[in-house]
Amino acid sequence: MNSIKITEEDCRQILIDLKWDSKPKCNCGCTKLYFLSTRNIYKCSSCKKQFSVISDTIFKSAKITLKKWFTAIALVEGGNVSTVQLGKVLEIQQCAAWKIKDKIKKALKEEDKIVLSVSELMK
Repeated sequence: MNSIKITEEDCRQILIDLKWDSKPKCNCGCTKLYFLSTRNIYKCSSCKKQFSVISDTIFKSAKITLKKWFTAIALVEGGNVSTVQLGKVLEIQQCAAWKIKDKIKKALKEEDKIVLSVSELMK
């Protein structure tokens, strides 16, 4: 993997670009949103639903940063990395690394647009 210097904000912007073509929108189709910066979430002015850039993605339930997710995607897609190695690189427990690796492998198998795009980006 190249040593790409990427910040958490860069990762969020990449997901916004991939998920919504650079313009966040609610599932109801509305693009008039309020951004609640203290919680990094959007609120729809139409249906009042709150959501984030990681809603409806494999990133939603894990408590690791997007930067670590992007690193994990590059490592899993790039070769046969063990969960022990993945855990060490991401500085997480091996059981968490196993769950992350499993999610990534399933997403790659299902040809998840966001995961495939992130893996291409990290090459």
